[in-house]
Amino acid sequence: MTNSKSKKVPPKVIQCFPHFSEKTINYSLKIPSPIIPDSNEGLIVSISHINNPSEFFVHINDNQVGITQLDDIDEKLTNYCSNHKSEHETQVSQVSIDSFWASQYTQDNQWYRCRVVQIIDSKALVSYVDYGNEELIEIKDLMPLTPTFTTYPALAVKCSLSGIKPVGGEWSEQSIERFIELTGFEEEKLLTAYIGHKPSNFGFDSKLELFLWNNDSNCPTARDILINSKLVVHKLAIADNYEWVEEAERSYRESTPPKVTSKIISKMTDKKSSFNRSSALKVQMNVRNGTDFSVDNSDDDDWDPMEEYFCAANKDFEYPTTIALGFR
Repeated sequence: MTNSKSKKVPPKVIQCFPHFSEKTINYSLKIPSPIIPDSNEGLIVSISHINNPSEFFVHINDNQVGITQLDDIDEKLTNYCSNHKSEHETQVSQVSIDSFWASQYTQDNQWYRCRVVQIIDSKALVSYVDYGNEELIEIKDLMPLTPTFTTYPALAVKCSLSGIKPVGGEWSEQSIERFIELTGFEEEKLLTAYIGHKPSNFGFDSKLELFLWNNDSNCPTARDILINSKLVVHKLAIADNYEWVEEAERSYRESTPPKVTSKIISKMTDKKSSFNRSSALKVQMNVRNGTDFSVDNSDDDDWDPMEEYFCAANKDFEYPTTIALGFR
């Protein structure tokens, strides 16, 4: 499967079962959920699949989660399934939602671990647990896993960008394309991630909220870009609190390391935002370098200017800032 960015390991890490027997198949085997290391120093991640900024998948580059085994798992699973596929045909009655199998990915004909997320007649929608992408396949083509291939946890972690939402409620094609560009997805870049929120019981359907940094290699000072704030700056997302967006832009201008910026932003995002939005509130913040943050909704029929306000008190912006309220 494409976008695998792990290191190779010695071939004896996984020993495949030499014999396949219908009598020994265990259809209840489970692959453990992804492991999320506790780290105040940030995580090094690479993106394995993108749906949109609210749903994408990463590989955490940490030995604790078993990422170094990824290529070896894929290789051994492909060898195992290729050798034994002719001996088995999975029946619809044997498959259930949240069951785990091996599936042959149609784009490269290699075999990967997967989880069934939906059953449609004789087909199953499967999610490849080590990458995050989904595919509709024939149930008869699924292969049961052996305990060997359920030892390691799933390696694709479902994530979303912390602190932002799409303009208009849905991510536009432009915002998704810009997100792909900012992450360096096509170049398989390594990114720095700080956790904004982690569910207490992290499972396959849980999302890890991240503040995601990419190093701007085109800049002479090699500054780090906070992707969350850049989508807001480009008017492709709305922030839940514009204080941290301003702080991120200041840090970018001053080449502040993500480790320092993340601590400041964490305190800001813990506070309840003083930005009270409505369908017609218009706020523009124009900083000295031309950055423009805006929230604009054209549905102004029921707008009452006396009911809306932007509280600028107790704001301590380092750069001159203009806050404008529009009255019609």
